[in-house]
This record gives sequence, C-alpha cells and structure tokens, in this order.
Amino acid sequence: MDVRIGQLARNLAKVEELAARAIENKLFIFACNRVGSSKKSTFFGHSMIIDPWGEIVTEGGEDEELIATSIDLGQVKSVRRTIPVFEDRRPDIYGLKREQLK
Repeated sequence: MDVRIGQLARNLAKVEELAARAIENKLFIFACNRVGSSKKSTFFGHSMIIDPWGEIVTEGGEDEELIATSIDLGQVKSVRRTIPVFEDRRPDIYGLKREQLK
C-alpha cells in the first residue's frame, strides 16, 4: 500500500474535524501545521484558515510558506444570528451570569 494514501486519509479527516469545530462554534479556525520531516515523521503542511461555515478561506501547500488573507469578523455575528445555537445555553446551570457570556 502506498504510504501517501494513508497520510492523505488522515489529512482529510483532520480538515473535516477542523471544519466541524468552526461550524459548531460559529467562528474562524486558524490551523497551523509544520512542513518537512524529522527522523521518524513527515509533516503534511497545509496550514489553513476556515470560516464559520466550515469553508476553507485560504490554505498553504506542502512547502514552507506564509499564508495570509482578510477575514470579515462580521461574518461570525451573521452566522450566529442565522443559527443561534448559543441561545440554548443554560448559564444558570454552570454558575455564569449572562453578562459574562457576551
């Protein structure tokens, strides 16, 4: 079996996991990963920025590089208004005042 196939599957699973965290929390995810190799490991690279909808905004490659992009922080508020999951929180259960959550 080609070792790269296993690595690709792990990397795709990681991207899906990061997208899920962005969607669940309605925020941008900035994921950094090193490139190159050490004695026993080869590193994937592909650092990325994921928006609150789980879409990749920008992504690096497998070589060392700097990635940059502009993001609209208003998108976080817009997504949170569209899908108001945080309104289901019960701060009375875990001892926080509503003012602390804003």
